[in-house]
Amino acid sequence: MVRLLPVLLVVLGCVSLCSVLEAAQQQQHSSNFAVLVSSSRSWRNYRHTSNLLSIYRTVKRLGIPDSNILLFLADDHACNPRNPWKATMYKSDDHALNVYGDNVEVDYRGYEVTIENLLRVLTGRHDPAVPKSKRLLSDRGSNILIYMTGHGGDEFLKFQDVAELLAQDLADALDQMTEKERYNEVLLMVETCEANTLTNRITAPRIITMASSLKGESSYSYRNDYTLGQALVDRFTHATLEFAEKVDLSSEATLQDLVSNYRFSAMSSHYAHRILPGINRSLSEVKLTEFFGGVSTAHLLPQAYPLGRRPDLNQHNQHGLQGQQPDPADSRIRSPAFQGHGSPKPQELNLGAFLLEQQQQTQQHYARVQVPGQQDWVLTAAVVCLCVVLGSASFFSSKSQPVFSVEATSRTERPPSSPFGEVKNSGDFPLSHPVVI
Repeated sequence: MVRLLPVLLVVLGCVSLCSVLEAAQQQQHSSNFAVLVSSSRSWRNYRHTSNLLSIYRTVKRLGIPDSNILLFLADDHACNPRNPWKATMYKSDDHALNVYGDNVEVDYRGYEVTIENLLRVLTGRHDPAVPKSKRLLSDRGSNILIYMTGHGGDEFLKFQDVAELLAQDLADALDQMTEKERYNEVLLMVETCEANTLTNRITAPRIITMASSLKGESSYSYRNDYTLGQALVDRFTHATLEFAEKVDLSSEATLQDLVSNYRFSAMSSHYAHRILPGINRSLSEVKLTEFFGGVSTAHLLPQAYPLGRRPDLNQHNQHGLQGQQPDPADSRIRSPAFQGHGSPKPQELNLGAFLLEQQQQTQQHYARVQVPGQQDWVLTAAVVCLCVVLGSASFFSSKSQPVFSVEATSRTERPPSSPFGEVKNSGDFPLSHPVVI
């Protein structure tokens, strides 16, 4: 039995670890979010707004809903008096695609685009009066795309020419997101001069950073529109869009395929990226849609939906009203408990109330599902290590101790080589059976 103890302890530790791993795998990557930021004002920064709206249009086309997108737009160039095409914006001089569109939902507009509001969105530290539509409602299963464009320099990004987001501020915010388990993985894309320096101080795990330029390099515009008198888009963002427009939600394209589209000959700057610890994959193993696309999750209802024939039609038939059609405006669902002529009036169920009840029951069901957090991982690791140590100690101690039996025939006999010293008989019972030590 002593020799089986280490085996049992190791098996117990492995089972505990496997259960935690299985639960964590089920929770991994359950949703996608996007935080898109344009920090520049004034008409001359038309291209920064065009950059932002182009990325916004791409992630919406690939399935991320507006409820999962936080849009920071410092200036409304589409409605600027200098814009000859009102409520429209273009990213190419052929004016083939209006990136402003008809359904842009801006969450932070004008002077609401501040460093404080951005950091509050990332960390979740809001005033209670802030509505949910202005919050990043992510969790430990969420992949987050963070895209920022504007004017910048060595370890800073300018906000409306009055403030600067420092690299250390951004790194601290991502550290807080890690502690609060607000993400699964993050893709951080920065389009600005010396963009790579803004990511230098990031140490939070499971983050991929992509920057348009190295330290000492500028990020250049792509093409001018001589009617507007402004550049329409930046080169790094244009290269991203040129690739993303060929991708749909079922695409197998990877970040490595996207990176191969960044060429110095076209951008006049050197692209850079980092993969921080926690992501044990190369860019060729990370699909573009893991950050740019939507994630669909099906939840099963605990009860069946009543889809049978409407009992009120049976009632009409039994009363000789077969030729009359029911009122199409009557959206009530009647219970199937109608038994025929002479029975009481069928019970009427309100469709909205039924769906609300189903949703509440589903939420209560999934609220009872416990997903292991960081403390669970630490506790499981400690249990496994303890089991292995105790098992190893028990195994080696059992091999080092001699196993022998003593056949005692009298009260005065004692084992000659007992490792525990002299064995004495208390006199209460005779040593008439073998003793195993």
